[in-house]
Amino acid sequence: MVRRTNFSDFIEDSEAVEKIDTGIKEEPILDTKVEFTYNHLMAKLIRLPKHLQMEIGTALIANASEGFEKEE
Repeated sequence: MVRRTNFSDFIEDSEAVEKIDTGIKEEPILDTKVEFTYNHLMAKLIRLPKHLQMEIGTALIANASEGFEKEE
């Protein structure tokens, strides 16, 4: 059984946003910092399913090679 959510309570009395204030500084809710060594990351990566390892590897290679593309 699929339950459909009724959003009329949220839409009623709402106002349209005309301009987004880009001067607002985003602050993290939790001030946490996580640091991993290369060995920690590799150990976690190896535990993932192979298809996720491939997706992450592809994204890392694409990200690392960004800016090294030959200009035409």
